[in-house]
Amino acid sequence: MIEGSRVRAGLGAAQGWVTMLAMRWRHSRGPALLHAWRRHLVAPLPVALRRRFLPPSREAWIVPVEDQLTICAPGSAHPSDQVRIVPTSTRDVDATSIDAPDVRRILILPESSGLRRRLLWPAAAVRQLSSAMPLQIEHLTPFTPEQVVWDVQVREPMPAGKVAIELAVLPRSALTPWLERARADGIGLDGVDFALGATSRHGFNLLPHLERACATNPRARIDRSLGFLAIGLALAVGIELHHAVDHRLALSEARLHRLESHAAQIRRTEHALVTQQAALQALRQRLHRQPRMDVLLNDLSHRLPRSTWIEHLSIHDSGRITLQGESPDPPALIDVLKASPYLRHPSLEGTVQPDAQTGKERFLIVAALRALAEPGHA
Repeated sequence: MIEGSRVRAGLGAAQGWVTMLAMRWRHSRGPALLHAWRRHLVAPLPVALRRRFLPPSREAWIVPVEDQLTICAPGSAHPSDQVRIVPTSTRDVDATSIDAPDVRRILILPESSGLRRRLLWPAAAVRQLSSAMPLQIEHLTPFTPEQVVWDVQVREPMPAGKVAIELAVLPRSALTPWLERARADGIGLDGVDFALGATSRHGFNLLPHLERACATNPRARIDRSLGFLAIGLALAVGIELHHAVDHRLALSEARLHRLESHAAQIRRTEHALVTQQAALQALRQRLHRQPRMDVLLNDLSHRLPRSTWIEHLSIHDSGRITLQGESPDPPALIDVLKASPYLRHPSLEGTVQPDAQTGKERFLIVAALRALAEPGHA
């Protein structure tokens, strides 16, 4: 019993959700858009194909007359438009037209055979309609929920979070004889509803689910196919859009990587240029501080005696100059070099060593280059 109650509660909640979603769908722009889309898709088709795959939706009203069932065109109120139902083996041609797959067979009962009530219901409680309606039936009618069949229609939203619903109740004792008559005549019913005046109906379906015929509706099948097609197209567009965004993102990342590589190359080139500019500036400063090599060599050539040989001359970055060679009198060279406008603080480095082959003495003199701006520069 507990498991059965849980199952019924679950089914009731699901039916409530379906009812709420159906209400929102009915009051949205979805049905009109779907109908317009279907009309544009079908318009280019030939007439024969439109009639075959999209036949017009039709209804056949099964109306009780005395103790018989008659077929009426929807909205017909004249006996001349009715065809009496006879046993299946001898049924008339007009009567067999209700067996077409696109025809919905609706049993139309007078409104006096049941009860209708219009109620205001909280919009948040629409999901609980299936579980709350049996209590309303016990409160509004002298019947128990097991003694009646009922259906509810959510009509339209109301202010202050309310919705207008319409409850239809039909005693099973009034419905069962006509269901048995329809089965005896071989009619599979698709619905039961109350007549609305002489030419319309309310839109309820008071036929128990077990009694409903399993008839196919080509238009509903096409609508479902179009719905699935729309969902498939939306998914395909979403996937294609996702791939396009990924492709554009990959292109952007590749372009960004190239730009970063170019920027790094520019930074390296700029660093090399700055380094070269610094070296050039240092070289310029050095040239401005120190005399040119040709000037220095010319001065030494004229200043040193002819008996003095210079074997090696080197100038260091620090401005230190070394002269290595042979001379008959190396100490006398110190006074000669002191008189040079390009040298300062000349001195002998190490010891003087005599050369037995030449008869001269080998020397190593160290001096500093005089800056061009210093006093004493000629």
